[in-house]
Amino acid sequence: MYPYQDLESCADGDWDGWTLSRFFNPELTNQPFFEPLYFSFDRLYDDSWEESPAFRRSENLAEWTTFTENKAKTNDIENLVYKASRKEIQAIKTYLSNPATPLSATLQNNSMVKYLIQKKDAATVDYLIFAKTCEPFALEGDDWTVETKQVNPQIIKLISKAEQTYQTEQNPFLKLRYAYQGIRLAHYVRSYAKAISLYDKLVAPLNTESPIKYWALGHKAGAIRRSGQNNALAAYLFSVVFDKSESKRINSYYSFSITNDADWQKVLSMCKSNHEKATLHFLRAIQPDNLKLEEMKNIYILDPTSEYLDILLVREINKYEVKKSMKSEDLNTFEKGSAGLKAFIFKVVSEGKNKNKALWTLALGYTDYLAGNVAEARKTFAQLPASSQTKEVKQQIETFELMIQLAELQKIDAASEERLYQAIKKTKSEPLQSLMVGAFARLYKKQGEAAKEFLSANDIYSLRTSPNAQLIEQLIAFTDKASKTTYEKELLAKIDKTTPKDVLLEMKATFLLRADKLDEAEQIFSKLTYKYEDIEGIPTQDQLKDCHECVEGSSEHFSKLQLIQQIKALKKQAADTDKAKALDATYKLGAIYYNTTYFGFAWRAMDYYRPYGFSSVSADDYTDCSRALEYYTKAAELAKQAGNKEIAAKSLFMAAKCEQNNYYLLKAPKNDSYYEGLPPSYAPVDRKYFTQLKQQYATTQFYSKARQECFYLNQFTR
Repeated sequence: MYPYQDLESCADGDWDGWTLSRFFNPELTNQPFFEPLYFSFDRLYDDSWEESPAFRRSENLAEWTTFTENKAKTNDIENLVYKASRKEIQAIKTYLSNPATPLSATLQNNSMVKYLIQKKDAATVDYLIFAKTCEPFALEGDDWTVETKQVNPQIIKLISKAEQTYQTEQNPFLKLRYAYQGIRLAHYVRSYAKAISLYDKLVAPLNTESPIKYWALGHKAGAIRRSGQNNALAAYLFSVVFDKSESKRINSYYSFSITNDADWQKVLSMCKSNHEKATLHFLRAIQPDNLKLEEMKNIYILDPTSEYLDILLVREINKYEVKKSMKSEDLNTFEKGSAGLKAFIFKVVSEGKNKNKALWTLALGYTDYLAGNVAEARKTFAQLPASSQTKEVKQQIETFELMIQLAELQKIDAASEERLYQAIKKTKSEPLQSLMVGAFARLYKKQGEAAKEFLSANDIYSLRTSPNAQLIEQLIAFTDKASKTTYEKELLAKIDKTTPKDVLLEMKATFLLRADKLDEAEQIFSKLTYKYEDIEGIPTQDQLKDCHECVEGSSEHFSKLQLIQQIKALKKQAADTDKAKALDATYKLGAIYYNTTYFGFAWRAMDYYRPYGFSSVSADDYTDCSRALEYYTKAAELAKQAGNKEIAAKSLFMAAKCEQNNYYLLKAPKNDSYYEGLPPSYAPVDRKYFTQLKQQYATTQFYSKARQECFYLNQFTR
């Protein structure tokens, strides 16, 4: 089952599950490399991208594939360029000079190695050796915003060699890579001026749009930023890298920084095209707390075909979905702003300049849906011809249509429930299934179907921790329903997959046991086929100190049915004319009723959950010591009459425990917050039974033992 989600709200702002409120698929942009920049409450939607070797290497590997005339496999290129050791590549060079030299099977079977050998391409092998030599001095990932290496004479030599080899190398592909290695090393050793000059001298003259050019440009931008020369220029260059290099896009996003209007105007003036200006507006738009719609309008004026508009659109729609579902305090303000967003979407669709017509048309219809105009939304979706719809667009329209059907539903019966359930389940969409559950629950409430409403939003655990006798009866009646829909069967499975009725009957009997309705509880327990868990320990055993784990692993066990039968037998014995038997039974009844409360080891007889800390105890937890107190005081009186001071003392001590528990449940939270001297919890008015114990039985062995073991009695009797 999926979490409950009302048509208008999800589960009180569940930040971890916010995507259950997202129905507008950002993948409709058809720009997978922008996935990290989809809407999220975090800085990135998916920060695993920048840590993924495959993502970091993809552009370079694609270029190497082209370089090898598509004759080398991508994984072979990756193994050689990124994973092979310098020694292994040196072996290839040796083999080129002397084919009689043995070559490892791994290298012999590598398609890129085969290509280099076939071409007798010593120059490329030399470059790979050089790159492996540089590798220990630079961080994989080429993060140009962090320098970690100190100046090292060997690095200086490598920078010089990169520059010299660049001059003699004729292949532009290799020239660019030698330049990149030199620039990267210069940046990493804080030789910022050198990194900048190397780019200007070696890379700028090359007529190339290779991603490696923009990797190098990122290092130049980082060097400018670090040297404090020109923040505006650094920001401009980072924006260019952001636009041109998919693998360095996130690094550029992090590095792009403009903090004042003067720098913003400077950066704009550096742009060579409207597209570059649009990139700047996009980068500003995705920064936290910026005016997204205003930037979208700016981009549209500059470049109405810009792919950046598509990304910003889905970010805004997804943000609107989440804020609407969470009913945040600023929702009204946001909804007012959404009118401007809808007007802008309408303008883009009407003018037809954007390439992704389907995306913007879907967005237009969806804004109507979000505003409650479902009929208008359906009309807009119908404007997209089926023949022109991609698989993703068809899925999105199907999702929206089902959402509209849920919104239009005024009454739910077995037929409509089954139809919608099957259609929505087929989509495998968690948000849609969650929305369905919420819509169904709203209608169940309206139609007075409390059992189905409860199970839509809850499971058996919720009922066990917050018992409701009336609801249990309604749930039992629901299990008896002759014909059930698929969804109803799924709801009942939340109670138990095989015997939901028995589970509910066991709960009913347990709460009857709580109420001391023993005959009714016994009748149910005696007929159950459901195997419920036995309780460890002996229910009548004494417990001077409360302990909830001390019986774990005990060889003694009892069932709730056995407990009921024992209580009934003891109650009968307590009425016996034999005073000794009556006293024994009365004391044991006090022990049972105490041990089965929150404070005793046998609490599972009356409850299913026990809060770890006393401060977390609620009215739903079984803390009632009144029956235990009743029997302990009766036992004390019977023992007194029989002259049995030890039992009388023990009975009063246990009665005092009941009294103390009631005090801490009802009075302590307000009385014990502030005090001077002895806490109010030791006042005689709240220690009636400690007072009697001290006054009447201070000479007993039990009293002496209890004072040693019980901190509270010890403090009270000082």
